[in-house]
Amino acid sequence: MLQLANSQDPEPDSDIGYLFVLSASNSYLRKEIKSVDLNDDYDRMNLAVKIAKKIASLKENIENEQIYGPKIVYNGCQSQNNDLSEALDEDLVGYPKNKFVLLDLPLDEINTKGQFISIKQDLSLEDNASIGIITHAYHYPRVSRMLGKNAPLNPFGKTVKISAFLVDREFSSPGIEEKREAEIRKIPIYVDKGDLSKNPCLEVTFLK
Repeated sequence: MLQLANSQDPEPDSDIGYLFVLSASNSYLRKEIKSVDLNDDYDRMNLAVKIAKKIASLKENIENEQIYGPKIVYNGCQSQNNDLSEALDEDLVGYPKNKFVLLDLPLDEINTKGQFISIKQDLSLEDNASIGIITHAYHYPRVSRMLGKNAPLNPFGKTVKISAFLVDREFSSPGIEEKREAEIRKIPIYVDKGDLSKNPCLEVTFLK
């Protein structure tokens, strides 16, 4: 995680067709509260919208998200998906509603593993696709071990180009020290269970 501290996101690739927002432990409307960081899910989605608009402008030098913007994929538990749907209906997110894809998590895997399973089950991508992953910086060391070409749960083809865009690279959000320590403890356990590769994926672009 030291490499992430105070670093910057990479420049978005104009060919990115999908942005995958990994839901947090709360919701976009802050109703699903399981963390002291009330804004985590909200911040992840706002970062995705910001990147999506940048990608749209790169394609035509105008911000026409309706035509040129990438899809934003979000997969949370039912209450999280309901909250995002409500926000989209009320035009609170700032990006076209028809550009969103909401996926359900498996009922027995309401976690990061379930997010990757739902992507693999419910969304197929072309092998030459370019995508972005959005999550919190503390979460990236785990996610990076799920994205390698031989990672057990990697839902993407071996030729899919992946960039990672991260919230809170300064590690200053509420409760961040506890979350970092929890990730450090959990990663070896998940590796032993066979859910993660031992090493991070080096092919993902995550630094500018």
